[in-house]
Amino acid sequence: EKLMGWTPQYASTIKAATLHHTAGSNNYTADQVPAILRSTYTYHAKSLGWGDIGYNVLVDKFGRLWEGRKGGLASTVIGAHAGGFNTGTFGVSMMGNYDVVATPQPMIDSVAAIIAWKFSLYGVDPRGTTTLTSGGTDKYAAGARVTLPTVFGHRDTKSTACPGRYGYARLGEIRDKVAARMANTKSPIATRYDSDAGLRAWLGAPVGGEQSAAGVTWQVYANGARLYSSPLGGVRLVLGGILDRYLAAGGPAVL
Repeated sequence: EKLMGWTPQYASTIKAATLHHTAGSNNYTADQVPAILRSTYTYHAKSLGWGDIGYNVLVDKFGRLWEGRKGGLASTVIGAHAGGFNTGTFGVSMMGNYDVVATPQPMIDSVAAIIAWKFSLYGVDPRGTTTLTSGGTDKYAAGARVTLPTVFGHRDTKSTACPGRYGYARLGEIRDKVAARMANTKSPIATRYDSDAGLRAWLGAPVGGEQSAAGVTWQVYANGARLYSSPLGGVRLVLGGILDRYLAAGGPAVL
């Protein structure tokens, strides 16, 4: 923790996931992974001056998921994984060099699992596209509006081999796996903007009037509740059992 040199910053929402590889050794054991992560932390936080690990999540070849950048896995915390395209993206990095060896199936399955979970929170279509504004890379000038798949490789925004030829070749499979996972689950929380077409129709009829407490304004609807405030960062929808427990705990007063 003493190496931490930054204050978390947050985007308005998550629009896409960026796939990376660390380009390190592939010959590590399960027991060696924590030491590799500590080394990555030191390199990113100190040597590169990023203040923390740049990736939001790292996945080892055994399929284990490790939290990277501080600020909340479920949040919109901005990473330092894809210079020029960090805002609104979720950086997932496969530990190893997948330009020289094939990507292990357990790792790919876990990559798909974490992206599916993240996309379910923010209503992202894994087979869709999104438009991001470049902060400036050797491929896209600052301010350029770039349309990308919602699951894209680092090389799509920068001249780099990342996530390796074997990793990049599996993006289609990852998108399909993410879509399959999301089709079989219903997200309890999603983030939207007030301007989204059909949002009110999807939520159903309002139940009672708008309420405010603890700096949060919210409205209950037949199919959920909509909350918004500066601390929350945009609009948040709360559904199902999560809503029931939230209401039982006192609603926005407990935030």
